[in-house]
Amino acid sequence: MRPMVLFYGDPGVGKTTCCRAVPDALYIDTEGRSRVSDAFVFLKYDKRKLHEALKNTDRKRVVIDSVDALARHIEVYAKAAAGTQVYGERWIMRAEEMHDLMYMLRSLDKTVIMTANILREDSTEIREDGTTYKRILYSPALSGGKTGPLTVLEKHCDVIGVIHRPKETKNTRVDGQQCVIEKKTGKRVLTTTEESGLLLTKDVITGGIDVEITPEGFVKLIETMEQQLEA
Repeated sequence: MRPMVLFYGDPGVGKTTCCRAVPDALYIDTEGRSRVSDAFVFLKYDKRKLHEALKNTDRKRVVIDSVDALARHIEVYAKAAAGTQVYGERWIMRAEEMHDLMYMLRSLDKTVIMTANILREDSTEIREDGTTYKRILYSPALSGGKTGPLTVLEKHCDVIGVIHRPKETKNTRVDGQQCVIEKKTGKRVLTTTEESGLLLTKDVITGGIDVEITPEGFVKLIETMEQQLEA
């Protein structure tokens, strides 16, 4: 079995750059931002066209960049197909189309790499001793619930992780007041934790790790997942 993975992160963090470095892959551009000649541009959901492209490729990997844009295309399709039916019908149809696509991808026996944008939720929590701390939760920019695309992907993906740029912090003084200055380091870090939505069918990556990511390192990570899941 080949892995099906979802990586999500902020715009510009390097998701597309990393994915374009993956060799022997059919690159599916669902956002219309790719400038490479061999990309399969898919800006409107057409099941037959997509299935033909996937089944006819001889490449051993498939990249969908991004799956949240694909979910929006499917939602437009489902809304039009549902017509004047009950409001919730289009959400059910969207979920069914997503499930069908994931099952079809699995049947191809190809490594599937999907990207998504990120949602960040900050909250202030209280410890037992009364002190407070800031909690940051990351999740893919996909709706959940019974019929949400995220719920579908959680059932099918072997790994879901977040790529982000860590920030350097330093203390300084502004007008006599002590302040904390944050600065992006430029390093891409893959973080896999329960909070970020990590799912594993095998222990490919253990939870709670930070790994500096480069395009070359991303390719090695994918190859490691393939070796582990195919063992």
